[in-house]
Amino acid sequence: MPTPTPAYHPAVAPSAVAALERLVRRATSEQRLVQRAKLALLLQAQPTVGNTAAAAQLGQHPNWVRKWRKRWAQAGFALAALADRPRSGRPRTLSPPGGGDGQSRSL
Repeated sequence: MPTPTPAYHPAVAPSAVAALERLVRRATSEQRLVQRAKLALLLQAQPTVGNTAAAAQLGQHPNWVRKWRKRWAQAGFALAALADRPRSGRPRTLSPPGGGDGQSRSL
């Protein structure tokens, strides 16, 4: 029984394909960006591939494919769309080094 076609079809511009391929080949790229670039290249080459099949090819969960496919279809695909969205809440801070709270320097 064939799987249903996906509801979202993001459009990856042909001009972005070369940049995505460079990102995938670069040894210093962040792996989360590489995985997303591979998904974008797969969706550009095979727009009707199902979420489950795409996830199996990339070694990811189908929900991951569904999330990125929907995000790119609704907001439009751009290289900046590979990055995570900013998170809400207070930024992380580091406590100052050293004592003051009763701990010694050796801890």
